Amino acid sequence: MGLNKSGNGVSGGAIYSPPEISSKAVLENGKTLTASGRVLETSRSDNKITAESHSEPKALAIVEREISLPVTSQGELISSEQLSKIVARQYFDQAMTVGSRAELDRTRMECFRKEGIRHFPVVVAGAGPAGLMAGIEVAKQGHKVCIVEARDEGGWDIRSSVLSISSHEIDYFLELLDALELSRGKDYVFSHRKKSEPTHHKSLGKLQEKIRGNRYKTELQVDVIQRILMAAVEDLYSEQITVEKGFSIEEIEPFLQTVQAKGSGKIIAFDNFIHADGTSGFTRLLLAQDFDIPIDETEFEHFKSGWCQCAYVHSEELEKLPASVSIDIWKAKYSSLELKKLQDLGWKSSMLPDTYLLKSHDKSRKVWVAGECPDNLSKSKQLEWNRNICKVALSQARLNQAAKLEDLSIVQRAAGDERSLKKNKLSQNVFELEKAQLDSPECTLVFGKSIAIGDAAKTPVFFDGDGVSKALDDAQRIKIRKAYRDDQEADDDATLVSELSEEFDSDGDSYESDSE
Repeated sequence: MGLNKSGNGVSGGAIYSPPEISSKAVLENGKTLTASGRVLETSRSDNKITAESHSEPKALAIVEREISLPVTSQGELISSEQLSKIVARQYFDQAMTVGSRAELDRTRMECFRKEGIRHFPVVVAGAGPAGLMAGIEVAKQGHKVCIVEARDEGGWDIRSSVLSISSHEIDYFLELLDALELSRGKDYVFSHRKKSEPTHHKSLGKLQEKIRGNRYKTELQVDVIQRILMAAVEDLYSEQITVEKGFSIEEIEPFLQTVQAKGSGKIIAFDNFIHADGTSGFTRLLLAQDFDIPIDETEFEHFKSGWCQCAYVHSEELEKLPASVSIDIWKAKYSSLELKKLQDLGWKSSMLPDTYLLKSHDKSRKVWVAGECPDNLSKSKQLEWNRNICKVALSQARLNQAAKLEDLSIVQRAAGDERSLKKNKLSQNVFELEKAQLDSPECTLVFGKSIAIGDAAKTPVFFDGDGVSKALDDAQRIKIRKAYRDDQEADDDATLVSELSEEFDSDGDSYESDSE
């Protein structure tokens, strides 16, 4: 099936080889319908494989038979555009060996040096938790990394949700905090406003204290998680990791493997591309379109209902709640009055909705409420729904069972800037949760790999913290192979690029496809 609007996902680590060219039909509106039912735009630049040209055998429509030699008669290096056509031709003729890839890769690097294009072994799309973790883990392997992020500094912090994380992630963040203590000190506060306040609940010292006191499960705000990871990138891995903010990817050139930024026209080259750009999977779609790789996904059932809601609520009564409460749906299976009130709001089950109430610190009067809800829950009734959910939580915690919570309100920011508007939207949200995962999260490119991780790989259970857990697991599983140009064993299999051009004047059947 095609990619759905709820995002895509992945588990496992299947790797698939460069695909055969599939048949397509060109629609009347100029778009192309693939065999798998996807509709692709056909407006791509001339030096890229277009969706329309895929309908012709081996995509010969865009690659001329007369291709310039890598080095001209005057001894000048060919342009990157010419080299892109050579690479494309070999790719779609399945004429590449490891050795020929290595030779093409060396020529490609010369083109980048000549044209002043920056190159990184790994480019990561997205500077959220998944992208930052991926950058750190790849840097640990000794690779240079560039993380590109569409948001600039002004729009950085937009999320206010609180996540419950468990032992594996706790150890990971505690290790980072201990390392950051040397550079930033215990007084440093992971917030966009406060930079030094030892008693603040987001201070480095307080976070260390909190995590060490809850080694099996604890709560962290998503913006705090992002700030810890970004501080680690800046302080601990600054020599290996470059972060480009305000870099909104406009297009990906798939054969020389470059990304271009919208507006600025900046170009960055890569060997391996890691997609950590959320459930939309935009960059994965761009590469899949160029290579005609179907983005198939598997939807699967989960024990939570399809409709969920989240809200940031405030009440003086909520200070009495522990930092984290998960409503015990089994013990409260037939709890009467609270369940009846929820059913009056549209809840159809005889069991209470699976819901989490999370606080950033013990004394907070603000609680992040997230969990199942009726499919017809309206924004106008969401506050009443959460008032009853909070009453159930207080009752379950044996705290103030008679609480009326009349002062309960949705937390909203007063400012009208973009950051505040996004926070307000997130703080009161009802959505349908469709769980899905990519069938093939990892695929080969000409000079490396394409790897989808985190939310771009698998739809998270939004309110249960598994987005961060999945992102960390994915990041720690990433393995980057040696670059083809640095593979000395490839020399035994190498054929000079200049000699390969002679094969393009024949049928192109002299080389076996790369079977690695």
